[in-house]
Amino acid sequence: MSVIAYTGSVPASLDGLCALIAIELHVATDVVLPGLRLVEDLRVDSLEMHSLLLAIEQWCGGMPSAAQMETVDTVADLYACLQAGSC
Repeated sequence: MSVIAYTGSVPASLDGLCALIAIELHVATDVVLPGLRLVEDLRVDSLEMHSLLLAIEQWCGGMPSAAQMETVDTVADLYACLQAGSC
């Protein structure tokens, strides 16, 4: 997990989520786009997904449930899921 603390200082926006994902995956911020699939395109494995979800929890105070994550394919899907949960 990244050493950066996400305490809500990053706006809860799609761009903010893309930046957070880029930090967690150690890639350039311009690589993470809303339409990219987390597993197929960004090659997020289960350990990285767990780390990413923990970072999201620190970033916005909540994380999607396992059931909600079953519907998440793309970065935009993840953002929509977070918005539905009032993150």
